[in-house]
Amino acid sequence: MSKRSMMIILILLCGTLLQAQTVNYTQHVKPIFDKYGCTGCHGGSGSLNVFPYNDLFTTGVHKPVVVANDTNSVLILKVKGLAGFGSRMPQGGDPISNEDLRTLVQWVKNGAPLNATAVVERNEWETIRSFDLAQNYPNPFNPSTLIRFTVPQSGHVALTLHDVTGRNVMTILDRAMEAGSYSAQVSAAELAGGVYFYRLTASGRTTTKKMMLVK
Repeated sequence: MSKRSMMIILILLCGTLLQAQTVNYTQHVKPIFDKYGCTGCHGGSGSLNVFPYNDLFTTGVHKPVVVANDTNSVLILKVKGLAGFGSRMPQGGDPISNEDLRTLVQWVKNGAPLNATAVVERNEWETIRSFDLAQNYPNPFNPSTLIRFTVPQSGHVALTLHDVTGRNVMTILDRAMEAGSYSAQVSAAELAGGVYFYRLTASGRTTTKKMMLVK
């Protein structure tokens, strides 16, 4: 085998190892936030806190900041300047470098783990995190809003809207879907203003979040 061929093989092997590298919050992501003096994603709602780690997954306006496995998470969109609200992250100063952005993207793809863990433990954690229903944006809204959600495996998915009495006032979607992250645009022009609840059912699990329609 020629030296050139051996060199190409080594480069390919190194590339494979780099792609397989575990990226976690404690060792890789928090140092990036510290490096840029970044404590949150800054937008019209104020600060979306990225410290401590658990704040990344709490719900609220423009939250959660991160949805595991979803590279369209608010954090990534803010860093890229594509979030559609507020300024890019970090606020002021130099933008995050491409290398650091790639680290953040890989971390989200890995399931946004806190620490390096055994592969089995990490995979179990990712499975738990991958069933997710994000807070709608904007909220409050009039007359339309966007709902993001993630399902961990192929199967039947139902996304429905209910009033405060529990009555189903809209079926947003009800069909078979592949595993992955999705978004659904909801128009509530025909509904009265008030509090509503949207419910995701998939993979044998159900979760519900509250939204506010203002008219």
